[in-house]
Order: sequence, then C-alpha cells, then structure tokens
Amino acid sequence: MKKYLLAVLLFTALIPLSACTLEKSSEPSSYSEIPTADEQDYVRYDSELYSIDVPADWEQDELDGKVCFRSADQQQGLIFGELIKYGSQSPEYFFDVTAEQNDGVCGELSDTVDDPNGVKYRFGSYWYMDNRLAEMIICEDKHFILIISAQASDDTLMKDTMDILVHMAEKIEFAETEDMITGRSFESSSYGGNEIRYDLGEDGRFRISDRENSYISGSYELLRGMEAVERVAGLEEYGLTEDEQLDTVYARDCFLDDYYALIFFPQKTADEDEGRDLDDGILVLYVGNYCGEGSFDITNCNSATNELWKEAEE
Repeated sequence: MKKYLLAVLLFTALIPLSACTLEKSSEPSSYSEIPTADEQDYVRYDSELYSIDVPADWEQDELDGKVCFRSADQQQGLIFGELIKYGSQSPEYFFDVTAEQNDGVCGELSDTVDDPNGVKYRFGSYWYMDNRLAEMIICEDKHFILIISAQASDDTLMKDTMDILVHMAEKIEFAETEDMITGRSFESSSYGGNEIRYDLGEDGRFRISDRENSYISGSYELLRGMEAVERVAGLEEYGLTEDEQLDTVYARDCFLDDYYALIFFPQKTADEDEGRDLDDGILVLYVGNYCGEGSFDITNCNSATNELWKEAEE
C-alpha cells in the first residue's frame, strides 16, 4: 500500500503546464534567436530548502499555488513540484516507478554528485507525450525529491528545454537548516507532571534540573539528519537500524534535517543534600523530530518514554 500511495504522489508531482498557455510559434526562423542552454543567462531562484538556476529572461508566475517560469515568447515553461519526502527506499526505486506509472521514457539516473556544500544527490530526466518533460532531483543526504516539470510548444524546443533542466539539476545548492537545540533551553512535563528543564550549552555541556533543585550535569553530543541516523545505528545496544529510523521519520511526515539524536554523558548529580560524581561510560540517548515553533517530539531511548519539549522562556 505504501508503494502504491507513493507512486500516486510521484505521479501528481509531474504537473502538466497546459494552464500556462504555451503558444505555438508561427515563425520557425525565430528558433535561431532562442539561446541554447549553454548560451542562456541564469539567475538564482531561492526557496527555503534549495537554491537553483532559472533562465534570466523567463517570467516567474504561479500555477495552483506552485512556482512556475515561462519564456517571454511563451514557447517554454517549467514548474516546481512540492518536495517529496521518502524513507528507506533506494533512489533507483523512485526513478523507475515514476517512469512506469506515467508511461514516460526515462534517461539514466546520474551517479551521486555533491552540491557546493558537499550534500549528495542524483538526478535524471523523463520525456512524455505532448512535449512534456521532467527532471527528478533526489537528495540522498536529506531524503527528499524535487521534480521540475517542463513543457515546450513543439519538438524543436524539446531538446533545448531538457538541456535547461539538466543545467538546473547540475547547479542546485541545498540550503543549510538551523540547529534548533544547541545553546537553547527546553521544558518538559512528561514525568508525572514534574517539570524538567534541559539546558544545552553552546560549549557542549548540559544541565537537567527539576523544581526540587535536583540536577544532572555533563557533556552532550548532538547530530542531525543522516549523521544522526548513522550514529544511532552504530549504537547497537539500542537496536535502531538506519532503515527503521528513516521510515519512522517518513511516517511522521518530517524532513530528515529535522531529525535529531542527542546523546547525554552524565558526569555529576546533585540534590538539596549532596552531590556526587557518576561513573564513566554512562550514556543516555534521545531521538526525535523538530515540530516547529520551538518544540520537539522526542524519545528517551533508555527509558522508552516519549516527551514533548517546549523551548523555555527566559
């Protein structure tokens, strides 16, 4: 069932551009005046999670709430689909199933390449009837897919439009998302109504305290995204594989960049009466997702308890 629904989702991402009203050219000689992809001037289009080249002389518009661009002569157009999150499936699966479900002809999926920040991704092209095209960009490090659909007014412009899509895929840059934990404090009331405060310093030190003046302090390690997945999978005593974590993030409809692993190394505990040092080698693992507005849905893997963290008001 998951594979069927995913195929439907990918299908809806291949948006026809008929609503953009591309016009048939009555002057074949005008094709010589249209710059090729290599001759084209580009500007950057910035979204929240990526930055990408678009032809400088194309006009930005909106279609069904999605950003689209059209050439000034209305002969070519493209539209950005919504970002599609995915779990443990392989990039090849998405590329092949999209062509199969949409009766398209697909090229080859590229080898893994790096964007300017070292983020790994792959891309590949599709051809469809009615002069429709698409470029699938699969970000392996962040586990989301961007599909850019395009259309040309006739076969003559098809190749040039596809070359533009390939150029865009080659020049994409994925945005760095903000660390929402380091240097912040959070409050949780998951332990029988006893409010717990987590102070996470920028120096890698933490303090966990309650209203009764008891606390635990020590150092912590924070990881996000794929680095968190790999680090947690390496802690074999918790039994959380990479695939299980990726599928959990996908089931929660979260971006992988919002997945955190927080490892506490307690070194000291104290209450009203006394304090004491703790033995070396103690480790407490928390994993969870950033939910927006300063909150986290997070699980203590040592006690198998779920908590909702809210950023503390200073």
